[in-house]
Amino acid sequence: KFLILKGSNVYLFLQTFLMNIATGSLIWIPTLYTFKIMQQGYSMGTAVIVSGYLYAIFQIGGIASFYFGHLGDKFQRKTFRGRAYLTAFFVFFTMPCYIALFFVPMSNLSLPNENNNEIIILVSILRQIFINPWITLMFLLSLFASAAQSANTPNWMALLTDVNLPEQRGIAFSIANLFNSLGRTVGNAGVGILLGILSTRFNELYSYIYTLSILQIFLIPSALCYMKMSKNNVIDIQFVLKTLKERAEKV
Repeated sequence: KFLILKGSNVYLFLQTFLMNIATGSLIWIPTLYTFKIMQQGYSMGTAVIVSGYLYAIFQIGGIASFYFGHLGDKFQRKTFRGRAYLTAFFVFFTMPCYIALFFVPMSNLSLPNENNNEIIILVSILRQIFINPWITLMFLLSLFASAAQSANTPNWMALLTDVNLPEQRGIAFSIANLFNSLGRTVGNAGVGILLGILSTRFNELYSYIYTLSILQIFLIPSALCYMKMSKNNVIDIQFVLKTLKERAEKV
C-alpha cells in the first residue's frame, strides 16, 4: 500500500498503464499493412509475408533506446526533474508519428511474383524503401515513432529505481509489471471493441486506421504523467539519497 500510494510511484504506475494501452495495440500494425498491400492487388499470402517484414524493418528505430537512456542520465544530473521532462517530450512525440504512419498509403508498391521465395521478397521490400516515396515516408515515420517510443523504457526504469529504496525495488517493479500487463490487455481489448463499432461505418482498412489512431491518444495522458511526477521525483529521490547516506555513515 505504501509503495502504490507513494508520490512518484503513483504516476509511474499510471504512466505505464496508459502507455501500454497505446503500444499494446501496435501488434495489430501487421494486419493493417496486410490490408494495404492487398489493396494494391496482391494475394493474402504475399501480403502476410510482406507485412511481417515491414513490421520488423519499421521497428529499427528502437536501437536508439541506449542513446535516450544516456541522454536521460545527462538531464538527470542537471535536475531531478530532467529525466521526466525529457521522456514526456518523446512519449508525446510518438503519437503524431504513429498516427501519420497509419494513414500513409502503400501506393505504387512493386513486389515479385507469387513463386518467389522470402529472401527475394525481402530484397524487393528493401529496394522499395529507396525508390518508392510512399514506402520511404512510412519508413521515416516509423523510424521516428519507434525511436521516440524507445526513450520511455530506460528512463522509466531508471526513475522507478531512483525513487525507491533498494529493499523496495523488487515489489515496486512487480507492481509496475502488473500495471504494464493490464495496459496491454486493455489496449488489445480496445482494438476489438473499437473495430466492432467502427467497422459498421467504415471499410476494413479505415476501421483499422481509425482504431489504432484513437488508441494512440492515450500517449497524451501518459506524457502528462511524467510532467506531473517531476515534482514528486525531486522529493522522493532526495529522500532515497538521504536514507542511503545515513546508512553509509553508520557502516
